[in-house]
Amino acid sequence: MMHNNWGWGTGMGFGYGGGIVSILLIAVILIGGFFFIRWIIRRTDGDGLSPGGSGRRDPAEILKERYAKGEISREEYRSMLSDIRGGE
Repeated sequence: MMHNNWGWGTGMGFGYGGGIVSILLIAVILIGGFFFIRWIIRRTDGDGLSPGGSGRRDPAEILKERYAKGEISREEYRSMLSDIRGGE
């Protein structure tokens, strides 16, 4: 009986050196996953919400959040918003 050995073995390995190939394949997948996650984190500026950008948030949005949380009064909000917009 003649066996056809094309480099594909039986079981978990891939023929001769299959164990090494398997380990390298797993390592490449893990390293690729690490860099993909790092890329996603950098793309969202670390907050997981805002894609891309310079890392700066809109001051008017920050004021709106502070007002919504009750950290500043309506008068403070309007005064600060006017200052940000250049005294409109």
